[in-house]
Amino acid sequence: MFGFFRFSCVIVLKSMIKWRRY
Repeated sequence: MFGFFRFSCVIVLKSMIKWRRY
């Protein structure tokens, strides 16, 4: 469960960076 939460956080963080760049 904790690993899944961490994985989700990483994806959200990468998505935010992607949206901010473009």
